Amino acid sequence: MKMNFKLKALAAAAIMAVSAPSFAAMQGATSGNGELIVNFVTTAGVSKVAGGDDWSAAFDLGVTMNDALSWNGVAGFTRTWNLDSGAMSGTGIVGSVSNSANYGTVWSTLTSNAAAVGTTAANFEFNVIALDNTDKTTVIGGSRYLTTAPSVFPSLTMANLKGFDYMDSYVIANNALGTHGSVANGADLATTANAMNSFFRLTGGLGGAAGDTWAAKTTADTTKDLATAQNFWFLTENGTASVKTVFGVDLNANSSIGAGEYGLWTVSAADHTITYTNPGVAAPVPEASTWAMLVAGLGMISMMIRRRTNS
Repeated sequence: MKMNFKLKALAAAAIMAVSAPSFAAMQGATSGNGELIVNFVTTAGVSKVAGGDDWSAAFDLGVTMNDALSWNGVAGFTRTWNLDSGAMSGTGIVGSVSNSANYGTVWSTLTSNAAAVGTTAANFEFNVIALDNTDKTTVIGGSRYLTTAPSVFPSLTMANLKGFDYMDSYVIANNALGTHGSVANGADLATTANAMNSFFRLTGGLGGAAGDTWAAKTTADTTKDLATAQNFWFLTENGTASVKTVFGVDLNANSSIGAGEYGLWTVSAADHTITYTNPGVAAPVPEASTWAMLVAGLGMISMMIRRRTNS
C-alpha cells in the first residue's frame, strides 16, 4: 500500500510538472523528484577549504530525477549543456531548449578567478548529483540518489545511503546564491567565505572532501578532473540493503562495465560543455558459417568479373 502511494505521488508530480511552470530553485532531497545538478570545484591554493583561492559552482541542469531515470538503457541517448549559453541539445529534443542565461557569467567568473591564481579549467573537478529522500523512513526505496562515480562502486550500507541527504544542505544553501531564486534553471558561484554548506567541500560542516563523498557517507570519490569520464549510478535501497545500479547500455550483456559501455558524463574544457552519453548498440559479430558464406559469395563475384574481363 505504501509503495502504491509512492507511485501515485510520483505520477501526480509528473502531471503537475507538465502543467505547471518550472520551479526557480534547485529541487533537492525533499522535493520527491530532485533535479540534476552539476558541481564544479577548483582548489588552487594549498588547502581545499581555506583561503580566497578556492571556488565551487552549482549549475541546475533543468532535468528531474524521474526524467533522468528514463535515459537508462536507451542506446545512443545524449544530452549536452553549453556552459556559456545555457543551451541544451541532444537526442529527442525538438526546437531550441535553453537554461539560464547566467550560466556563462558563472562559468567565465569561475575560470577567470582560477586563472588569476595560476590554474585553468583543465584542473577543475566535477560531479553530477540528484537527490530524493521524501519517504526514506516509511517506504522501501524511499531514498533515491543519482551520482557520478567510478566504474566499481564501493560497499555502501543502507544506513549510509540514507545519510546521503546531508547533501541537501548544500542544495539549500546554494539556492540562496546566484540566480537560483529568480530563473528556472540558474547557476551560482560560492567560496569558502560564503554561508555554511554553500561551498561544495564544506557541506555539513565537514572539511576536505565533503561534497566528493556525499558528506563522508561513502568512500567513492564522485568528483573527478574534467579529463576523466565518469559513470552514472542510481542508488536506492530494498528495505534491508542498498541497491546500486549503473546507468547506460551493457553492450556485451555481461553486467560488467567495459570500455565504451554504459553511460558516461564528460566535460569539454575547450568547448565549455558537459555531456551525458549512452553508447549505441554494437553491430553483431557474424558467426563462422556467415563468414564462410560471405567468402564464398565474394569468390563467385570475383570469378564472374574475371570471365567478363576475359570475354
